[in-house]
Amino acid sequence: MYYYRLLAASLLALSLSTRLPAQRGQASDVEIQFKAAQQKELVDGDLKGAIDKYLAVAAHAGANRALAAQSLLRAAECYQKQGDSAARGVYERVLREYPDQKNVVDLVQARLGNASRSRATDGAVALRRVWSGIDIGGTVSRDGRLLSYADWISGNLMLHDFASGTDRALTDNPPGKWPVSNDFAEESAISRDASFVAYSWYENSAKRYKLRVTSTQTRAAASTRTFSTSADVDWIAPYDWSPDGNLIAVQLQRGDRIAQIGLARVDDGTIQILKSVDWRGPSNIFFSPDGRFLAYDLPATDSTKQRDIFVLAVDASREVTAVQHPAQDRVLGWSPDGEYVLFASDRGGSNGVWAQALTDGKPRGTPRLLKENVGSFRSMGMTNDGALYLGTATGDRDVEVATIDLETGKRLAPSVRPIQSFIGTNRRAMWSPDGKAIAYSTMRDAIRNNKPQLAILSMDSGSSRLVPVPMEYFASAAWSPDGRSFALAGTDLKGRKGIFRADAQSGQLTPVFLSETPLVGSFPQWSPDGQSLFYRRGENGTTIVAERNLATNQEREIARGPFGRTAISPDGQWIATTLANRTRKSSSLVLISVKDGAQREILTVAEPRALDAVSLAWVPNGRGLVVAQRLDANSLKKDIWFVPIDGGLPRKLEIETNGLTDPFSVHPDGHRIAITSGEETNEVWALEHFLPKKAP
Repeated sequence: MYYYRLLAASLLALSLSTRLPAQRGQASDVEIQFKAAQQKELVDGDLKGAIDKYLAVAAHAGANRALAAQSLLRAAECYQKQGDSAARGVYERVLREYPDQKNVVDLVQARLGNASRSRATDGAVALRRVWSGIDIGGTVSRDGRLLSYADWISGNLMLHDFASGTDRALTDNPPGKWPVSNDFAEESAISRDASFVAYSWYENSAKRYKLRVTSTQTRAAASTRTFSTSADVDWIAPYDWSPDGNLIAVQLQRGDRIAQIGLARVDDGTIQILKSVDWRGPSNIFFSPDGRFLAYDLPATDSTKQRDIFVLAVDASREVTAVQHPAQDRVLGWSPDGEYVLFASDRGGSNGVWAQALTDGKPRGTPRLLKENVGSFRSMGMTNDGALYLGTATGDRDVEVATIDLETGKRLAPSVRPIQSFIGTNRRAMWSPDGKAIAYSTMRDAIRNNKPQLAILSMDSGSSRLVPVPMEYFASAAWSPDGRSFALAGTDLKGRKGIFRADAQSGQLTPVFLSETPLVGSFPQWSPDGQSLFYRRGENGTTIVAERNLATNQEREIARGPFGRTAISPDGQWIATTLANRTRKSSSLVLISVKDGAQREILTVAEPRALDAVSLAWVPNGRGLVVAQRLDANSLKKDIWFVPIDGGLPRKLEIETNGLTDPFSVHPDGHRIAITSGEETNEVWALEHFLPKKAP
């Protein structure tokens, strides 16, 4: 069970009692010291002092193993906040000394990247972290020396050299944050001899993706080759190279929502289509070591997210189902000797690494578990010596609730992170109309094609439940005024795009309307009476703010312009949004009249500061908005302000953020504000010595 952070120093004892075994009589000395450590950390902000106290509690907790484990956990998290590498040693100490404290162990595993089991418990099997960066969409070279990735700051394709610890760009975008007009790299794959990298490249001028190959040795334009694709290809991504270096396994997505598996021929630059598949496509594709077969995964049906594993002959002469099971199975690669296709599966109750033996591309026997409970990850390839490289999302970005006096801007109590499960993966919280629950998006899988799930947290019980919404993608869920359903913009499992209505209990999905026109931002808003929905959609390069009557299904255009996210006022008369003005070098908070589209500017911020285009929300009495300001164009740090709409002075709120990119939600009591806070990083781990031993 994950932990609550404290609402106030006065609630420390209550918080402790919800997580530790009940103690008879008065609190013991170590419990009092634990509360004092929490006071140091969460109220005083003295991390060093808190660490000393937490470690002292752990040393003197005696038989209270739950308290000792909690104390070490808190000490490690304080180290982590300071950027101190000592955090990992303390986390590993918890795994080593307190394996019986499951609640704490689960959280430690999440903190260590959802992929940390003590090596001592695994014999020869080893799982070690090898790199921390910003992207896990590339691959490792077969000799284990190089790692390809996309730099989401510059947009460049990059190579990391493990031997030297250096990184270098293979494309020519200038360093620093790239403007939206620039091209950028995405997925990439290194050739077997590590001489070349194939990568997806978005050409902004053409508004399309292309497949390119470039040398790992030079950045000269002459070393880069572009493959020809038809105009209806919206996206293309490379996954693996054939052993002889002549073919690249690719996935294509076409404008008619058809996904295809193909082979790009390096000699002539053409692409051969092998198979059209479910529109969601495979999460990965791998050549067998002899180059005769491709292994990949696909959704089992168009009504489920469950995936099975398939093996296709490279000449497309035959395809077999290698792994079929009700569990979620995703391909990871082949063993270097070609004896096994490797895959991730949650069939054992947690995500593990499994192997299916094959003979001539056909399954032999039943799958065997090689490594249990490795967490959420995507395969970044296998080295020749049998190490499987796994990319996983880490960090502490999660839903946080701040309690604030909007009149003074002062914090009334320490912020809390109330969600107890899958910590570090939860975002975009929305209070229910009665304030008794929070709906949020939870990202529980770090592999490619990761998609959110909808969950609801009960504030009374502290427990969460998934709402089984059959959607491939949605950004955020908006409660209906009666609290019985949600409006979600996105794509369902059949590939249909639009706005959908989902039952809050069953998840049953009903289209409100379907549209191929892009829905900008994917954040629909209900009218207070529940009779209509407000949303943004794109048209000819501009954004239209529109209202759709749910009874007649008719759309009414309200305004158009370069608007940010919209928020409907509690009385339904105004739409708040942000508006960037490049000529004036400023950004504004604007109110748009629902009745006639008239606009009223209530706050303007001059560069280098800028109003965030996503993070804003009305307060329940309709007298103002909570908005975020970027400190400058490239800064992740943001301030949060309360802005009255009657002309009063804006007030900065005592809420700390880092990398905030999500909407706010204000509780009906007008004091509690749900935000997404924390940092998000990616890590690469190497799983070694896990392959089946050959018989002598």
